Amino acid sequence: MPPGQTWDPFAAAPLIAEDVEVRVDSQGLFQVRKTPPPKRSLASSLAQRLGLQRHVRVNLDAYGTLFWRQIDGRHTLRDIERLIRQQTQQNAKESEKATILFTKMLMLRRLIHLMMPKQGEDGA
Repeated sequence: MPPGQTWDPFAAAPLIAEDVEVRVDSQGLFQVRKTPPPKRSLASSLAQRLGLQRHVRVNLDAYGTLFWRQIDGRHTLRDIERLIRQQTQQNAKESEKATILFTKMLMLRRLIHLMMPKQGEDGA
């Protein structure tokens, strides 16, 4: 990136991580689950055989489900933020903050990762 030019984090597109399962509950909301890759230790092998393997599971609310439905590698965080703003009647500052916090939560749980735009794709 040239000096003095800033990058817009909302230009990134979220992608679903590998080995993520999505289920829909009786209310139409998503439950997202990921099993971490097995570690190569006696304790983790034993836990896996006994069915005690740790899973990451997140139950999404209506807005989280709306966010998740938009993850396709084409929609940027800006696209998703605007859609959520329209649906929730929030102002731009509130919806941007919510989008960043939700993205961060999903990334920390390794459920999604971000695809950065190639130079020139973000409209710059």
